[in-house]
Amino acid sequence: MIPRPFKKNKYNARKSACLSKHIHHSRAEADYCNVLMADLKSGRIIEYHTQYKFPLTVNGHVIANHFVDFYVLDKSGKWRVDEVKGMQTGEWIIKRKLFEAIFHEIPYNVIKR
Repeated sequence: MIPRPFKKNKYNARKSACLSKHIHHSRAEADYCNVLMADLKSGRIIEYHTQYKFPLTVNGHVIANHFVDFYVLDKSGKWRVDEVKGMQTGEWIIKRKLFEAIFHEIPYNVIKR
């Protein structure tokens, strides 16, 4: 069977695989995952997770789930979020604001591509 190329989404991004064989929503995410893998091998970070789920809970009710591109543990033992963005949608802006209000101790970095 011949593998089919990944389809483009409505924002013209193509699903892409990084060198670790993770499937990402865009080539920019896959490229950034390769950077994180190099950081992991060199000891600049301890670990990272892709498409990590954060439930956005207010007053005991889950309003939505926010899947961040990368959840990274740096060598100082602190977690951070790295989000690769080409286009900022209204839904993402609201979820980011909710995330920052609920998880205010976790830095949220946006990597613009």
